[in-house]
Amino acid sequence: MPQEYIDQFLRVGSNTDNARTRIAIEYSKQLPREAMLSFIQKTYHGGYGLKFGDTKVSAWYAEDGMHITYGDSARYARNAQILSWEDVANRIGQLLEEGQFATNVELAEMRSFEQKELAEKLNALNIHAETDCRSEKLGYKIREAQMQKIPYMLVIGDRDMENGTVSVRTRKGEDLGAMTPDEFIAKCLMEIATKSKEV
Repeated sequence: MPQEYIDQFLRVGSNTDNARTRIAIEYSKQLPREAMLSFIQKTYHGGYGLKFGDTKVSAWYAEDGMHITYGDSARYARNAQILSWEDVANRIGQLLEEGQFATNVELAEMRSFEQKELAEKLNALNIHAETDCRSEKLGYKIREAQMQKIPYMLVIGDRDMENGTVSVRTRKGEDLGAMTPDEFIAKCLMEIATKSKEV
């Protein structure tokens, strides 16, 4: 199987929305190998087909890796080439390093993508959240949020992107430091539960 076919499946064939951006974000966090392999395996699922000229190629993502073969289906194909999840993760890493995996726009929007994902997660839990992806200076945005009496401001800086954390500030200007999104959510839910008991 030509490497260019395999690479194209890695770029577009995951069956997960915004997969390239999600993968680039996870690679930027420099996760332990096992965590990365688990993430890759969850991101690539089901089957996918592509056409290269008149040539049909299909892939099936299974427990043991990516099965790829010529034709309409790779799921039960005995002649399918199998790339282990380790091989898939290594190749994606190479493509990212070479600038051949994600577009410049996808890479540039990684931070705002993370912000929007976190806001959606918070809103789904009835914790009101908005993102501010304007190109204003951070200090200006923080002062503006404090004047609007927004209880918490979450900042996702370069270090936060790498560590999978958010930097939390209060409307009173207190810096609560870095915490994982799940830790922040737990903090909010605890505060909500405490306030509802007081009423």
